[in-house]
Amino acid sequence: MTFKWSLSRIALSAVVLTGFVLLLGNAWKQVCWEKTKGIVLEVKESKRSNNQYYPVVKYTDQLGKEVTSELSHQSSNRFYYEQGDSIPLLYHPQHADEVVIHSVGWMLGFPLIFVLLGGIGFLIPTEAWFASR
Repeated sequence: MTFKWSLSRIALSAVVLTGFVLLLGNAWKQVCWEKTKGIVLEVKESKRSNNQYYPVVKYTDQLGKEVTSELSHQSSNRFYYEQGDSIPLLYHPQHADEVVIHSVGWMLGFPLIFVLLGGIGFLIPTEAWFASR
């Protein structure tokens, strides 16, 4: 079997590369950003997407300043977060309004899906599969 750079291999390479970029970005956040706990003040419905909700949280940064921020993490489950919930957060030390939910499953699992699916697809001889159809 000879290795050819077909369109499908290029696309799968892009998927794997995207996964690695996400992993590196999340690893950087784990190492360089500050960890804290936040309190959910309210859950808002997204104006861009129907049936998508995101939490508004309040937390205290390393300087003792209280920060309120709307998180970009959205869920279709309105009750995924409820008012008063305590959630783990990571925030940028120089820009305390840049904050993400500190979830190992989300920060590690989501990028690994890209890497694994793209990698498995890359190993499968796609040209042979399409030729058999």
